[in-house]
Amino acid sequence: MQTYKTHALGDYAPTIREIGTTDSYSTQPCEQEHKEVKAFYQRTNKNDAVGQITQLERREAALQKLTRQKNEAARIPPIATVEEPAPETSGQKRKRGSQAPAKEILPTVDFVESESLPYTPPEVHFHISMSRNFHCNIPMWLNDHAGDPAVADFLPKLREHLLSRVLHPTWSGNGREYTPEERAKLLIVNNRLYRHKVLRINYTSYDLRRGQDSMNPRTHADIMMLAPEDSADADHAFTYARVIGVFHVDVIHNVVGASPTAVPIPFLWVRNFRLDRSFKGGFRKRRLHRIEFVPESDPDAFGFVNPDEVIRGCHLVPAFAHGPSERVPQSLARHKGEFDDWKYHYVNFFIDRDMFMRYLGGGVGHYQVAVPEDATDDPDEDPTLTGAADEDSDSSDDPPTPEEEAALLEEELGFEDEEEEEEPEAPQGDGEGDDDDEEGDPWSEEEPDDEEEADLGPEDGEEALGEPTVADLGYDEL
Repeated sequence: MQTYKTHALGDYAPTIREIGTTDSYSTQPCEQEHKEVKAFYQRTNKNDAVGQITQLERREAALQKLTRQKNEAARIPPIATVEEPAPETSGQKRKRGSQAPAKEILPTVDFVESESLPYTPPEVHFHISMSRNFHCNIPMWLNDHAGDPAVADFLPKLREHLLSRVLHPTWSGNGREYTPEERAKLLIVNNRLYRHKVLRINYTSYDLRRGQDSMNPRTHADIMMLAPEDSADADHAFTYARVIGVFHVDVIHNVVGASPTAVPIPFLWVRNFRLDRSFKGGFRKRRLHRIEFVPESDPDAFGFVNPDEVIRGCHLVPAFAHGPSERVPQSLARHKGEFDDWKYHYVNFFIDRDMFMRYLGGGVGHYQVAVPEDATDDPDEDPTLTGAADEDSDSSDDPPTPEEEAALLEEELGFEDEEEEEEPEAPQGDGEGDDDDEEGDPWSEEEPDDEEEADLGPEDGEEALGEPTVADLGYDEL
């Protein structure tokens, strides 16, 4: 009875009746629980690791609970589909219950749904899953949301965007390039629209480092792009939009010479912002830029964007002081339960250093300076290098003579001519005419003596002082 195994022999029989024999279960999951804790530890920043591990464990448990509830709800039929049994009559078959109502299809994918997103090289600018698990029929989906301003002219705008991506993939048009007959030649395979969860944007920071932004339409994903030259906000460097959904479709261009193979094209369905013209922002004004949603009545309020044109995600702060807009009906452009928008948003370009440098300019990783083809490395051929370089060219070519080296050495040691060090003092007179004599008397008949005084030699008791020689300075003759 000194070991636990001997003490527990009496409990073996009831334990086998309760959970089965020992070969039907394993203690390995419990014994390997330390591996899960170590995995959680690797996901922390090592500060207050215990608290972070606890939060990660609680989050995982909550996700598992949501998954179990969803699976259980899928097995239980809704109450509306359960009908009370009707009394059976002779010769009459029992009617089957009506089918469950179709679930509303939103532009976003539910959080509990999983979608594969394989590895993509960082050189690729954007990353969207090509999964086909979540799809819908475009005409039926638009019919279910008829009257929503967000889906007004959805299909013509989509065909216009896709056709421009097929014909000129390197740049986007203004959305009004093609006629309805030309748009009709673009076929969407099976009229299917494939939905996705996230969009990832790879970008180069101002200091030539790699960065990535992950945008999810369920969490108000806002993006920034370069402003077109012909846009109303051309004086501002960027345009802004809110991502409503991330999609892709398979298209075939039904014209002579085109490939009959379907091509998948990813795109973003967005709600556009515009710059508030009544508000001035920027570095000189010491205020953030302020933007607002394009009115829903405007045909450009909603549109489609090529993911390759997205620079990165942006941080928009609602202008709480101005309050929300008027209450509007439910729309796909807003989350479920939202019936209004904030009137204005501020563009927070202080969110990180890279974003700050995009507005300030000068980021090495943001812009590439083109070197002219006629540029040269020879300074003599450079027209900008003139003046002192030409003047010193003669003296810099020949080596200095010994006399010049000695003179340069004397200048460095501080020896100068006596005439340069001391200037003769002007004679001082006395009386009232001193000032006139200094300024020069115009009525004076005496002419100024311009001749210098002759060198009379040293005075009595003084030795003749000549210029120091190189030998006096302690150097050998060259």
